[in-house]
Amino acid sequence: MRKEEVVKQFTTPLDAGAFPLGTYHFYKREYLNIIYRTDLVRLRKMVPEPMEVTSPLCRSVWRRNYIFSTT
Repeated sequence: MRKEEVVKQFTTPLDAGAFPLGTYHFYKREYLNIIYRTDLVRLRKMVPEPMEVTSPLCRSVWRRNYIFSTT
């Protein structure tokens, strides 16, 4: 995939977005953030152009009990 194609996309998967483009507001959110170190060489192989990997740190975010509104 080319850089020009990736930067035009709003969400992934690119051929079937998870939600439509819109204005979303989230409140009463709870998060669990996990940060871990990974193999920098392998990570660079996985990340598509135009993104660049500058650190071996990865983050996984889990959300719970949140409400969103489009108003």
